[in-house]
Amino acid sequence: MNERQFECVLTLAEEKSFSEAAKRLGISQPSLSQYIRKIEEECGNVLFERSLPLKLTYAGDMYVRHARNIISARKQMQNILADVSNEQAGKIVIGAGPLNSITYLPPIIAEYRKKWPKVEIVMCEFPEKELYRKAEEDAFDLVITTQGVDEKKFEYIPLFQEEMMLAVREDHPFCLEHGADGKGDYIISAADCAELVFIEMDESFPIQKCLTGMFASMGKRPRYVIRCASIMTAYSLAAEGIGVMLLPSGVIKHGSGDRMRYYHLDPVPGVRMFGAYYPKGKYISKALQEFIGMLS
Repeated sequence: MNERQFECVLTLAEEKSFSEAAKRLGISQPSLSQYIRKIEEECGNVLFERSLPLKLTYAGDMYVRHARNIISARKQMQNILADVSNEQAGKIVIGAGPLNSITYLPPIIAEYRKKWPKVEIVMCEFPEKELYRKAEEDAFDLVITTQGVDEKKFEYIPLFQEEMMLAVREDHPFCLEHGADGKGDYIISAADCAELVFIEMDESFPIQKCLTGMFASMGKRPRYVIRCASIMTAYSLAAEGIGVMLLPSGVIKHGSGDRMRYYHLDPVPGVRMFGAYYPKGKYISKALQEFIGMLS
């Protein structure tokens, strides 16, 4: 068994479709089907039930679990050897949500690469729930998060606390009335937002929950101009002046929205902890230790 075999089986297990797995692997569907049959012949077991969607057999589940363990052990060995050779080389796989990947991490990665130019950094963007599931499979060396984690499974590193703030384009009439020469320098009453028109998101987003909660505390409902399903889409719409929105202060601190102005709200509609985590017992290379040290 080799790493390419592991990669094919794991990708197929994740995608549950030969066509989708073949796309990810960059090969044709017939080639992947043939390759999986060959792996099954070598193992002496059928690994997948050919249903729609594909399902792992018991043997397939065992294969996937042990393949992940082997890949994880190889990664740890590579990190240990890189530290022993002191070449400041290696690879770091980081899991993060789309918003943090665009705003928070780029300046940190840029600074890190000045000190560790030989380290390969791989960025993987997924929603928080998907990040957590993949982290349980040891898919990342480090995950950037705004949600709680099971500290029996993961080492959690609290980084900083962030509050929800109001984000408004600088030429909006609201800015002229409440001040627009700074970023987060002003404190306004939540009641001052009552007549603003917001960009709506699904209630599954903490931002939306904070917004509806803030208005509910005033006995009101927010007014909306448009609905979208992505925080980055909402941010882009707000930057074009289409509506206003709430944003976490961590994004504001590290983002580059020059056209946007931000306001602290009183009372604060929501506060959350920003942190990072990795599986317990995982070997932390010098390269990763340095990266973690630059996060706060």
